[in-house]
Amino acid sequence: MRVEQHRQCDQRSLHIVYTLFGDGRSHNWVKELCTLLRKERARARKETRVNSCRRESIIRVIGKCRDLGILIIFISVIYSTKGLSGGKWYAPKLPNVLNTYDEGNPMRDFAEGIISRKDEVIVYKQYSSSFLGTSLSSLLVSMGIDTTLICGYSTSGCVRATTLDAMQHGFSPYVVREACGDRHEAVSDSNLSDMDQRLAEVRTEEWTLKHLDASFGEQK
Repeated sequence: MRVEQHRQCDQRSLHIVYTLFGDGRSHNWVKELCTLLRKERARARKETRVNSCRRESIIRVIGKCRDLGILIIFISVIYSTKGLSGGKWYAPKLPNVLNTYDEGNPMRDFAEGIISRKDEVIVYKQYSSSFLGTSLSSLLVSMGIDTTLICGYSTSGCVRATTLDAMQHGFSPYVVREACGDRHEAVSDSNLSDMDQRLAEVRTEEWTLKHLDASFGEQK
């Protein structure tokens, strides 16, 4: 379903599900993940710079939605009881990465420049999908929201899983290309291409901002 088709809808019919998978220190998490999994330090530094650009894109999309009065929901990962709430994904698979999302760890903070406001909801999760084991679906349904605009980290993990579940729960998912990042740019590009073919409408930041203005600017 195209954004153009929502011009006559209530403002709440378009919604951002923001799946941030980073930290407050210019995406050191992405750099650490590259080093831990691939031992490619030079590439890790390059990908950190790339993901800083992704962060700036996310900030611009959030700013536009705030200007237009479009509701934003932030998604945050959190683990308690030494990772037990993360099940097998936490302990056997990625303990040295996912422990950065333990309750009380400052690495859990959203990336620099991305701060939720008091009137914006934060949904807490333990797995890749923002829908799995959370109240997100019921929240969207209760507000009459039928379209999700998704951005964040990582493209192959949280963004893709959330996009798939958004579609399977009956929502129309849009993904902002420049506002998604991963441990390697090639991984992000491959997943964006596949999602665009099978799961969602993947659009550029420029397209997204223009269509948000066209669809919702006149409703202000």
